[in-house]
Amino acid sequence: MTIKSTFGLCGALLFGMGLAKPAFALSQTVKKAFVWNVVESNGIKHGNIYLLYSDGTKEQVTRNGNCSNPQVAADGKTVGWRQGEFLKYGEEKPYWETSIALYRNGKKLKSVGPFDSRSLIGQWHFMQQGKQVALRRFGMHGQSVYMLWDVFGGYASSTWEEYNDGVKQAAPAWIAGLEED
Repeated sequence: MTIKSTFGLCGALLFGMGLAKPAFALSQTVKKAFVWNVVESNGIKHGNIYLLYSDGTKEQVTRNGNCSNPQVAADGKTVGWRQGEFLKYGEEKPYWETSIALYRNGKKLKSVGPFDSRSLIGQWHFMQQGKQVALRRFGMHGQSVYMLWDVFGGYASSTWEEYNDGVKQAAPAWIAGLEED
């Protein structure tokens, strides 16, 4: 008796639907992350994120067109980008970047934000070989909040605000490069 395998067809369907990741996505080093199919909304350019691996293969990892500012961590495995949404503000509905999506070895990790206050994401970068993200978030009013995010734990390991009860606070070393423009 001959048993026919349908794995080839099922595997192809799973890959095509994005439910399974090709093996290269799990083992390759990300050489570059970039945005493609770019549009502009209230001065912010956004599109979909593509990854270029060290072996020359390419992978599209987003499909909603709401991503910008991709960065690859020094480990070559962890990638992050800003994600935006259209938020109601008075009578208008402008596009704002409200979270950072994180991706590693073919899987999306827990995002940084969006926050209850719908604060916007400012400068950000990876630290500790991709184990942490340092970022500045801000609202329409008030001071910025600086966060140090644990990528694998999915939580803020530290936060800092310049003033606490009207008293200026000493800045921690990890906020370097995140200061306001």
